[in-house]
Amino acid sequence: MKKPKGIGIDFEQVRRFKQRPFSKNKRFYQRVFTAAEIRYCNAQSVPGQHFAARFCAKEAVRKCVQAQIPWNQIEVVLRNGSPSIRIHKTGLKKRTIFCSLSHDVQYAMAMVLIL
Repeated sequence: MKKPKGIGIDFEQVRRFKQRPFSKNKRFYQRVFTAAEIRYCNAQSVPGQHFAARFCAKEAVRKCVQAQIPWNQIEVVLRNGSPSIRIHKTGLKKRTIFCSLSHDVQYAMAMVLIL
């Protein structure tokens, strides 16, 4: 087994995203999330929970690699119902990346492991 490139975890309050709805903060969301992530989150009954969880995943990735990768170049995608990370325009495209997301009414969290 390869040595891990890094591990990252992040925890956020969902309220941060509920208080900043997409309709009134489009520039912020477009700077942080991909178009596909925005479509997915806005299609959910409580978009703030999903935005918060994805934000956590992006922050966890940045902690793993200890680099300031642009937010919208880190994308959370669902593969067979499980979250996965896709990193655009970096040397990390070929790395194995594991991701776990969790959220409830108040909090969201993500853990990322890059091999």
